[in-house]
Amino acid sequence: MRVQLEESMYQILARKFGVAVESYVKELLERYAEEGIKIEIWDDDKGTFLLGTLKKLEITPRRVIRRDEAIRKYGIKGDFDLLIESEEGLIIVEVKTSGTSVKEDDIEQLKRIANQINGRAIIVVIEPKNIRIPIITLSTKLGIAILTNEALKLLAKKIGFVHW
Repeated sequence: MRVQLEESMYQILARKFGVAVESYVKELLERYAEEGIKIEIWDDDKGTFLLGTLKKLEITPRRVIRRDEAIRKYGIKGDFDLLIESEEGLIIVEVKTSGTSVKEDDIEQLKRIANQINGRAIIVVIEPKNIRIPIITLSTKLGIAILTNEALKLLAKKIGFVHW
């Protein structure tokens, strides 16, 4: 595999494995659901885990399902990757490989989808570097949490799940 020096490990993995990143997130969330463990992430002053979109994220997942099943079950219209059925309600999840791939339209569409099901939305950004401030501001305004790769690593460590 040829690696350009300016690329981070996360960019390389995300580009090479594409769907595998979404599957990793799904399997991690499923482990929390299977074990009945509440997801709790506190952000720090630097926005290491939630990019400042929330101070604390709390979810108790019961089940995690892929888009096609969620569309059939809930009649959802729109583009997203996963749906979390949780004690706190339904949560739409979109997985992005880099901060530069997150656009204002993505945020607004996730909010519309979440509104269809009276739920919430989360974006998981594997490589959050270069995410634009207006994206973070809009996400915060609309109540959409952005989880970083550091948040995923923290969640994986908490339950002994394989992480990079």
